[in-house]
Amino acid sequence: AVIAIFIMKFPNQTILFFRGIASMIQWLTYLLFFISVVGVFFPQYAYAPTSLVLNSILTAFKISIIVCGSLVLSDLILKQFKKQIHSLASILEINDFAMMGLILSCATSIAILPLYQKMDAKGKLLNAAFAVSGAYFLGGQLGYISNIVSSGSIVVVYLLTKIVCGILSIVVMSFVSSKKELSITDDNII
Repeated sequence: AVIAIFIMKFPNQTILFFRGIASMIQWLTYLLFFISVVGVFFPQYAYAPTSLVLNSILTAFKISIIVCGSLVLSDLILKQFKKQIHSLASILEINDFAMMGLILSCATSIAILPLYQKMDAKGKLLNAAFAVSGAYFLGGQLGYISNIVSSGSIVVVYLLTKIVCGILSIVVMSFVSSKKELSITDDNII
């Protein structure tokens, strides 16, 4: 609620603040990655076990494969269902790439990253909002939930909750982004 109030009252300052936090986290991550890699080549300086570092690199490689596959999938879907994608995109007043991002994030929000630069400003906002609460409902999270619960009704509740939250996030972001005082442009969207 506090963040929402700051975004509504001081949108540009709040965005700058969170960009600063994100930048600090990014540089800290680079530094820690460098320290981990040094430990692989010089075991006497290792802060993390080499097996964990190698597992992390393998995980990153697997994620890269998924992203590359999603690019092919998005291209195929855009070619085969161009009219349908365009119709849905016009309803939300976003471009086709943003609509494709929403569709792909149902399985994995990582897939939207390569498309993000091709999205219009409102599409970027809607994709980011949907990724917070609605993404993965057909992907890894569904697999995880279905493996840990014994009742099919819990899986249905999970699916309904993710879908409703994802749609609500799109509705709320559409409402907020339509306010003139936010002046949404590509320049102030990350």
